[in-house]
Amino acid sequence: MLKSKFVLFDVKPKSNQYPNTFCVLFIFGIHAKFEKSNFMKVLMIIAMLVFIEKQVSAQTPTINNNVRSANLLNQLGSYRVTPGDIFFPISSNEKSQTIGDVYLDAHWSQSSLLLFDNERLINDYLTRYDIQNNEFEFRLKGGVKVLAGEKVKNIVWIDSLTKQTRIMNNAREYIASVTPIDGFFEVLQEGDVQLLKKVYLEILRPNFSPALNVGSKDTKIIKKSEYFYSINNKLNQIKKKASLDAIQKYDSSIELESLIKKEKINLNKESDLRKLFLILNSKK
Repeated sequence: MLKSKFVLFDVKPKSNQYPNTFCVLFIFGIHAKFEKSNFMKVLMIIAMLVFIEKQVSAQTPTINNNVRSANLLNQLGSYRVTPGDIFFPISSNEKSQTIGDVYLDAHWSQSSLLLFDNERLINDYLTRYDIQNNEFEFRLKGGVKVLAGEKVKNIVWIDSLTKQTRIMNNAREYIASVTPIDGFFEVLQEGDVQLLKKVYLEILRPNFSPALNVGSKDTKIIKKSEYFYSINNKLNQIKKKASLDAIQKYDSSIELESLIKKEKINLNKESDLRKLFLILNSKK
């Protein structure tokens, strides 16, 4: 008969590799002889217990990690992420500025101004014309002074850069076909059929988008021109050939269409318009 004494120990692992307590069946002593086969059976039972404990210990961290991953995915799924949540504006140190100016010519020029009031003459001052505010600036020793454009009938000045004499007439001196025009016309060609130029401003406001960091922070001032001609102070804007009909009616002896073809006149070019009206006025 097999007589043996067994002791059951709870052994704690030295590391976290196997976090659960496992059982080891330890033979404390054997008081009798027993068959070899019985001894082998006991060893097999011990081996199986150890193997099962290792499998359980190995699977536990994986299960815990899978559970945590699943919980994280569920939390992310319940929150919608938009580009505004993950993209931030790129800060820029660039300051906004104004590109361009509001003057017919930014430089100062010697000029003479004829006023509507008793046709008084203001002579020999350095001036420049502010298109946006329709006023003339005077550079004086005490600083810059301004004069409202509505008080000025015409102005003659010598361009400080080109040294050419230039003339501007108040728009009130002309009869507009549709609506009254404010400001001044520069006279490009004198004569019975005057060629006139009206300069106006196109202001492009900043369109910068901080969210996308695109666009311009600057205000851009662009000068554009429209061309007119005047017969007996009546204005006609030059757009197409048909807009020149008033010239043909004014002087039927002028073969205007053939003249334009012969001289290869482009009505959109200032130099060509100057050439055309020089020819027209030289025929008088």
